[in-house]
Amino acid sequence: MDNWCTIESDPGVFTELIESWGVKNVEVEEVFSLDNPPTPDSLQPIYGFIFLFKWTNKPKTALTLTSYDPQLYFAKQVITNACATQALLSILLNNEDRINLPSELSELRSFGLQLDSYSRGLTIGQCQKIRETHNSFAPPEPFVKMGSKKATSKDDVFHFVAFIYKNNRVYELDGLQEGPVLLGEGVSSQDWTSLAFKQINSKIQEYSSDEIKFNLLVVRSSGLAVAKERLNAIDNELFFLQQRAKALGIEQHYVDESLALEFVMTEFRPEIANCPPEMILEQMGKLFEEKQNVLEELDGQEQMRKERKEENERRKHNYLPFIFELFKHASENGQLEQLWEHAIKK
Repeated sequence: MDNWCTIESDPGVFTELIESWGVKNVEVEEVFSLDNPPTPDSLQPIYGFIFLFKWTNKPKTALTLTSYDPQLYFAKQVITNACATQALLSILLNNEDRINLPSELSELRSFGLQLDSYSRGLTIGQCQKIRETHNSFAPPEPFVKMGSKKATSKDDVFHFVAFIYKNNRVYELDGLQEGPVLLGEGVSSQDWTSLAFKQINSKIQEYSSDEIKFNLLVVRSSGLAVAKERLNAIDNELFFLQQRAKALGIEQHYVDESLALEFVMTEFRPEIANCPPEMILEQMGKLFEEKQNVLEELDGQEQMRKERKEENERRKHNYLPFIFELFKHASENGQLEQLWEHAIKK
């Protein structure tokens, strides 16, 4: 199998990986603190968490399952450096009921469920599209072949694991383990994130107090998609209220003509049809205010996506030809020695 590169633990990188595989309306965000994590409502719907930590040779104490839910997709990691993609796939392929998986990932899941966990890991490694999109984030390096430099005892080696909720159970999925780790069962969909955070905190406590190299990412529904869905719901509500206002002869207040054709309904909702005029106007005012907030959120989401796209393009770009050309021109103009002396003084 071809070598796999290490990739950066960055939400923009993971989001582009997801989109490159054809998965829509799913994105990755960073969770900055476990002491005061974002409220679940601000992240919903949550599909899972990816935790990055420094890998050590210490023996693992967690009990792994040898027999588990046949619909749970767990794959052993048999490909070096594939843990980031494998953690992401662990979340996507175990949320098949909530995420619209493209045919390639759907087939990977259905075929993999018939195999043992080791063979699933091999199957992921043999998937050309997944490998190529993963390796597209390899830093340009013309002098050393990707994967040829092996880690030594002095190097920091990092590992990704996934946390998911499936069928009222919370799991830790670590491809270096023999099976999934069951963190709890009979857990509600509202409480599972607290259990995952507890386990992540427990992992952090295994390290010395001066160790800070951890990273936690949440895989969730796209903020852009959530904002668009909320905007549609607001416009839908406004249409009903606007029609009611017109029927009462108070249409001069808060009228939005752009709603006229987009949200044609066959009948009024009863709670609006019987709503007093003063409450209609009050509710319309609140909705228009909320709509402005959602529009600002949409602008922010679109700007964030633009910035992430630019960052990823810079990650992939090879700047060496530019640097060589810069040195060449500096040498031809007698400035190379001057630049060198200026650099070493700093």
